[in-house]
Amino acid sequence: MNKRIKGFAPIVFEDSEVLLLGTLPGAVSLKKEYYYADEGNYFWEFFSEYSGHDKPKSNEEVVTILKDLKVALWDIYDSALREDGAHKVNSKIEKGLTFSDYALEELAEAFESNK
Repeated sequence: MNKRIKGFAPIVFEDSEVLLLGTLPGAVSLKKEYYYADEGNYFWEFFSEYSGHDKPKSNEEVVTILKDLKVALWDIYDSALREDGAHKVNSKIEKGLTFSDYALEELAEAFESNK
């Protein structure tokens, strides 16, 4: 049985200088309600080493770190079908993917205003 999962809203600031694109959160991230929450993903370990911040344990901490680093984070998919119990989107059901309706133009404007 497939279940439609929905991703997170983009995290963007007026002074963002870097945009990192992802695809769609895994099951652990969805449960913990913040980007890259799975301990098996080394995204925050890298950022912690790079920035001097502790690894985040909540969405509020994620926002603080990204704002400090002037980094925007956005998953390009709004939702997808995922098999029950599956950690990630099954490549066999790619037809179930829907793109985020958060306009690329809005992201571009945020970066453009910083120049």
